[in-house]
Amino acid sequence: MKLTSIVVLIFMSTLGVYAQQSPMSSKADMESRMELQEYKVDAKLKELDLKEDNLELSKQNVADIINFHKEGVEDFHRTLNYLLVLTGIVITIVTAIGGYFLERYNKRKSLELKKDIDALRMSMQQSVEAISEEANRELELIRAEAKRQMEQFEARIKQL
Repeated sequence: MKLTSIVVLIFMSTLGVYAQQSPMSSKADMESRMELQEYKVDAKLKELDLKEDNLELSKQNVADIINFHKEGVEDFHRTLNYLLVLTGIVITIVTAIGGYFLERYNKRKSLELKKDIDALRMSMQQSVEAISEEANRELELIRAEAKRQMEQFEARIKQL
């Protein structure tokens, strides 16, 4: 609409200028000038149309770029969220596996410690039994010696 009014104004202003310049021009000369001006006006109109089309295309390109950027940012955020969830899952699994192996290690060490304690207890019991047997043997020897000495003492007493 603006473009049409601008063209009409340009056309009317050029008509007045040409009408003032040559009142004696021939009709053919006037027509050729008019035709030339019409071509110029048409060229300007086409140029303005092209500029308007380019402006619309530029606007559309900017809108497409903005939409593409928005979609890219949304995809990036979605991917980032997936990665965070996946990282959380991996950390949870690694922690559970670590806990499982730590528990197995603790159980194994506990069993080894229990075996060591049992072996030490058995060794101590055997040592106590051996010491007890040794003490009983020595006690029996002492009793036998005491009995023998007592018998010798009684025999001396009887001899006297």
